[in-house]
Amino acid sequence: MNHLVEAWKAGKPIQYRSRLFIHDPEWLDWRNHPSCPAFREWQFEFRIKPDNDWTPEMDEAFNEVERKSNLGKQILKNIKPRREWQWLTDEEAYEVYDKAQSEVDSHWNAGGTRLKFPPTLYRAIEAKLKEKNNAG
Repeated sequence: MNHLVEAWKAGKPIQYRSRLFIHDPEWLDWRNHPSCPAFREWQFEFRIKPDNDWTPEMDEAFNEVERKSNLGKQILKNIKPRREWQWLTDEEAYEVYDKAQSEVDSHWNAGGTRLKFPPTLYRAIEAKLKEKNNAG
C-alpha cells in the first residue's frame, strides 16, 4: 500500500474497484469519481493507472487491418463453393484400363518398344479424371 501512497504523492493517477461487489470489476479513477473511497484495502482494490501506450498511429493501423479483414470476409462469402471431387466409378476405371492396355498392345504389336503400360495407364486415368471434373 505504501507504493500507492508514494505514487499518489508523486502525482500519478490511482484507480480502484470494489472487492465486495465482484459483479462490477470496472476500474475507476480515484479522486475523479464522486464517491471515491479512502484507502481501505479490505474493501477496495487499488492500482496505479496504467499508461496509455496506444498511439493514434496504432489505432489507424488497427482500423486498416480491420477494414481489410472485413473485405476478405466479404470476398470469401461471395465465392462459390467448389464442387466435390468426382472419382472414377469401377466401370470407368476398367474402361480406362482396357483402353490403355489396348494402346500399349497396339504399339508393341506394331514393333514399338518405347510405350510402357504404367505411364500410359497413369496418363489415361489423369485425362479421364480431368474430363470428369472439369465438365459442368
